[in-house]
Amino acid sequence: MRWTVPERNSRLRWAVIICGVVIFLWMSPEDNHIWPVAMLGTVAALLLVLWWTLGRFGGQHINAGALLTMGAVSGLITGASGAVITAILMLLKNARHSHFFPDFPPEQIIAMLERAPLWGIAGSFAGLGMSLLLVSVKREPTTGTLTHTEEPDSSAV
Repeated sequence: MRWTVPERNSRLRWAVIICGVVIFLWMSPEDNHIWPVAMLGTVAALLLVLWWTLGRFGGQHINAGALLTMGAVSGLITGASGAVITAILMLLKNARHSHFFPDFPPEQIIAMLERAPLWGIAGSFAGLGMSLLLVSVKREPTTGTLTHTEEPDSSAV
């Protein structure tokens, strides 16, 4: 069984543009909550990995083993880079606002970077799970294993 990796399209391009606009709008207000920046960093990482993967492998045919490997590795890179991009966004917001007390103290930024390996492992499992879903949904039907049996003769009883 083979899958064709889709190519980049305008929907991915628009998703990258919208993510950039949301990050730009997020930079302005005073906000020190962790979850919005973590979501933005993870989405940005996912879009960057998709952009590279679809540009590099788009249109190619891959088998189930390659799909599982690609899913796990892409998830690993997405998870780990999500934590790094989140830390970079926190640092950029601190630099833009330049308060005496920053929105995100250095301890929070370092704590986010410390989570990169764990986020990478979680992303790897998520990518592997998504690949397993693709494999299970598009599996080849088994042929020749089922045979038609005739009805037992009722007069033999």
